[in-house]
Amino acid sequence: MFVVVLNTMVSLQVVKEDDESVSVEVSIDRLKSSEYFDGLMVFCNGNSSLPFPPQYHDVFDIYCNFVTCDIICNTITINITNTPITRYQHVITSQQLGRSFELCHYLVDQLFFTYLINYLLENWTAHHDIINSLSDNIQRDIYLHCPWSCIPDRYSKYINPPSNSNIDSNTNLSQHWTSRAFLYAWVKNNNNKIIGIDSGSVIFKTQCTFFYDDDDCNSDINIYGSNKSIYNFRCTMFNDNWTYTHGTMMCFYITDKYGNQQLNVLRHYDRGDNCGCDVEWYPKGAIYKQVQYQQGLKTYQKTFHTNGTTMNEMFWHQGQACGIWQIWYPSGKLKWYMPFVDGKRHGCHRQYFDIDCNNNNNTVNSKSDDDLVNNIMFNNNVANSHELDSAVKYEFNFDYDKEVGVFKAWYYLPDEKRRQIKYKHYYLNHGDSIVYREYDRKGKLVYGFSSDANDKPLQLKDKQFTCVYYIDEEKTCYYEFC
Repeated sequence: MFVVVLNTMVSLQVVKEDDESVSVEVSIDRLKSSEYFDGLMVFCNGNSSLPFPPQYHDVFDIYCNFVTCDIICNTITINITNTPITRYQHVITSQQLGRSFELCHYLVDQLFFTYLINYLLENWTAHHDIINSLSDNIQRDIYLHCPWSCIPDRYSKYINPPSNSNIDSNTNLSQHWTSRAFLYAWVKNNNNKIIGIDSGSVIFKTQCTFFYDDDDCNSDINIYGSNKSIYNFRCTMFNDNWTYTHGTMMCFYITDKYGNQQLNVLRHYDRGDNCGCDVEWYPKGAIYKQVQYQQGLKTYQKTFHTNGTTMNEMFWHQGQACGIWQIWYPSGKLKWYMPFVDGKRHGCHRQYFDIDCNNNNNTVNSKSDDDLVNNIMFNNNVANSHELDSAVKYEFNFDYDKEVGVFKAWYYLPDEKRRQIKYKHYYLNHGDSIVYREYDRKGKLVYGFSSDANDKPLQLKDKQFTCVYYIDEEKTCYYEFC
């Protein structure tokens, strides 16, 4: 293989598979963008040869077209972004594109790499599958120049540092630094950069905000966090003159003294709608909340106390509360048990004391009180456990959000380690009439009246037994006379 150097031009030569020799004159300046060719030209004289790597003879034409500018055609502008998009006349197959990326890494040619990336983005749907066939280092370099929403999880998924990263968990810590290094390298390339795919039919933009060190105004992104670290990472998409939150949104805690950075919030969007699983963390790395979405609607939520025990578990169907909602104390004991149907409270709702109760210490209701309710709807299938039955604090009954049956409340007497009935409010005939019994801590009847007898005490004459306040997030409620 021989090349003749002619002033500012050089003859690039390759031997094809059938031993055919092909030569192309190209600009020396264009070849200097390649470390491989730039190094070879140091040893060239006016009559020497410059060989093209023979193992890449199948993409020789593509590289030659690139260095002679024969591929690039016209430039257009997308109105929504005013971003120039280069069109290509020469068609490159997926196989040729993959081989060209391999050649690019062999030649170490950044200009050629930029050209190939632009071609890949312009024809993303047709060619993006070829990336997976390339070596890991080439894949990483390519994805560092792609929209975040187009990058697979193995590169874009951020791994939190282990809770005690300075002590153990070397593997997890290594994974954290690998994911953090990719994120910061990507942000350095692409923050606030508008990237279009498929000839600009879909356009992405990612905007990051940062924590700043007041004592250090250096604007460089430093992965060790000494200068500035990412605070918020948000992906958007332009389409039909609208801007959608699309893809990943991440919010971080400030970098710790070891250089690790903990995620605070991770959310996923599909054209502006929540989708998939959102996660929030406590500052030390324990999960605070997990929320599942489908088509923009919440379907499931699970929240945890700081000690790792479950705080609550809730369900929705088509945006309406459904199933059994449960809330727990930090001790792990059940606090609320609440069934829902079509977004309405239905069945027996119970709140529990945060105690261990002996069922034998329960106060037994008087037979005369129970005789007053012959036609109420009462669901006592909530808790089969004697321990739960013994720890009930409030018990409410609903028929599609309408108060029915018996509403009960208990005192807890810690010295005697038992409960004492506080009140029983009976809704008769679906609320057409009521019977109310209230007791003091010693079990003495304080109030006892019914709406039919019109014997309500004077101090309660103008008051109704009603919901005092309603916690919408937990759907819990408290009833008093007011």
